[in-house]
Amino acid sequence: MEKEDIKFSIDKITKHLQKVKEFGVERPVLIFNDLDSGKRRKLVINRVPFIVPGKQLYLPFVYISFTEKVKKLPNKIDKFTAATQMIFIRILLGNEKNIITRELGDELGLTTTTINRGIRQLVSLGIVEEIGLGTKNDTIE
Repeated sequence: MEKEDIKFSIDKITKHLQKVKEFGVERPVLIFNDLDSGKRRKLVINRVPFIVPGKQLYLPFVYISFTEKVKKLPNKIDKFTAATQMIFIRILLGNEKNIITRELGDELGLTTTTINRGIRQLVSLGIVEEIGLGTKNDTIE
């Protein structure tokens, strides 16, 4: 069954599927052209079988759940933010081969989030290399 309107409540969907089962359809499956992740999650929690082509297939009666995971492509960088410029200049002027990001943040007076964002920009441009990912003391080369 294809659902045109993506505005729905779980109660209405459940009642609708129950009526369809009364007409002899043993395992009805809803098909949506597009559905945001929040609504898909609600359907999974309530064990409502559905298909969103290219995104997710959830068929609890046969224990199947496939979700497409797409890596988000980094945004194209055409200019440095002020914080990234500060980080870049500090790296250029410093004599160290390795710099600990936490220390860099303390020195420049920038938050960890801002430092990480600036470093991601520099890494994506191939200017620096990040090592020690996932640790409290990430290091850049």
